[in-house]
Amino acid sequence: MTWEDVDWELLARLRDRFLSPQSSGPDYWTSERVLEQYDFTFGQRIAWKWDAVLEDAAERGWRPPEAYAVVDWGCGTGVASRRFIARFPSPGARSWPLDRSRLAQAWTAAHIPIPPAESIAGPFCLLVSHVALELSNADRGRLLELAERAHTIFWVEPGTPEAGRLLVQARERLRKHLVPFAPCPHSSACGLLAPERASDWCHHFAAPAPETFTSAGWSVFSRRLGIDLRALPVSYLAMTRDPLPPHAGRVLGRPRALKGRVEFLACREGGITDERVIRSRDRELHDRLASGGFSLWL
Repeated sequence: MTWEDVDWELLARLRDRFLSPQSSGPDYWTSERVLEQYDFTFGQRIAWKWDAVLEDAAERGWRPPEAYAVVDWGCGTGVASRRFIARFPSPGARSWPLDRSRLAQAWTAAHIPIPPAESIAGPFCLLVSHVALELSNADRGRLLELAERAHTIFWVEPGTPEAGRLLVQARERLRKHLVPFAPCPHSSACGLLAPERASDWCHHFAAPAPETFTSAGWSVFSRRLGIDLRALPVSYLAMTRDPLPPHAGRVLGRPRALKGRVEFLACREGGITDERVIRSRDRELHDRLASGGFSLWL
């Protein structure tokens, strides 16, 4: 597929559907054409988010278990599975795409470069991508029950306050079974649960691929669909059965670079704090935070 094959009216309808998610709404995976159009455009933006999350996990020292299975819950076109398999290849890996759409399941299975699993058993990595705002309470409960059995879960959502709050709820339930390791610097209760932090949420900004700014196709995509290509806000949660060393803290959102200082919201085991770094006192940390990025560990 090329940019000349893009159906802009179809993408506009998908965009409108995604902007008003409904758990009881009709299935939007209505044909292979819809899946192909999504995967070529919106799916790439999801892939860049997954690349940032998985690279962050690798830098933290996380690795999947031997002969793992990938369970892609709400798989869509299998973007999450494919990026995970590319980042953590294993000759013994198996795949298990799950979606309410059988068409999406079949499309994903045909595009994943590893064999299918015979069942969801043994150590499996659960991938969840951009579904939280579409789930009914019953579906969310079933997903969390599956997550409780996983070796590791990676859950990626848009970086909105509502999605961020839903991930905090999931984190607190799953702490009985799994240990959070990203973006959380600790495994204690989430500091965002404090009443004074009701207006804050956990989100970060992934970098688009370089071709986003040089491709005529992406320029048309941005203009016709009204999508800002410069920022990819992400809320996500990574938890595992094998604890990783804690961090001192992590920046939430985007640091504010001001004259001679950087101000930011920090997540630490003791809670969420408003902090600043003065350049004259810690130039290295100041410059690192001022330059931004995804993995802003403290």
